[in-house]
Amino acid sequence: MARKLLDSRRKIETRLAQEDLIRFQLEAKTRGITQTALAREAILSYLDRLKIASAMKEQQTLSDQLHKSTNRLASLLAKSSIDINTVAFTFKYSASVASPITGMIMMSPP
Repeated sequence: MARKLLDSRRKIETRLAQEDLIRFQLEAKTRGITQTALAREAILSYLDRLKIASAMKEQQTLSDQLHKSTNRLASLLAKSSIDINTVAFTFKYSASVASPITGMIMMSPP
């Protein structure tokens, strides 16, 4: 039964304005193909363009999400670098303020 659905072809009808119908008929005649073949080609071409546009939109969405994630990671790295530099400065400052009597590092604020 599924095979019947795949093998069967359905008829599609539409109405065109007179000037569009004339353009359509001339295009078919110029190409040397039937109007049915031209209509089929036009419909399939349009569907292919829709599929490509959808894929491009999805790719752009993924690209935007990756860009946002990259910015978040860069921000976190920048913040952690600031924190590490603050800690390093504090240790360096504390080390320079060693007690002359005991030689031990005194934990005094910068």
